[in-house]
Amino acid sequence: MWIQVLIAVLTMPIVAVKFTDWYSKRCVKQSKEIVEGKLREYETIAQQYTKNGTPEELRSLMGKMEELADELQMLDDNNGKNE
Repeated sequence: MWIQVLIAVLTMPIVAVKFTDWYSKRCVKQSKEIVEGKLREYETIAQQYTKNGTPEELRSLMGKMEELADELQMLDDNNGKNE
């Protein structure tokens, strides 16, 4: 019985490290996917505006881009807290 307890105590740190490594990689992957999605949104917005667009269209698109920038800043701030 003592051998089983000793084995359990010795393997717990290894399991904890492996879990932490897996979880951090998962979080990075999810954040990367979110940022890439936001980048695609920026590109779509930029492609919608043409040289012949109206000032109202430009203001609308700039508002959308500001919202995306705020969301990205929030993601960046959250990632900074996790490090």
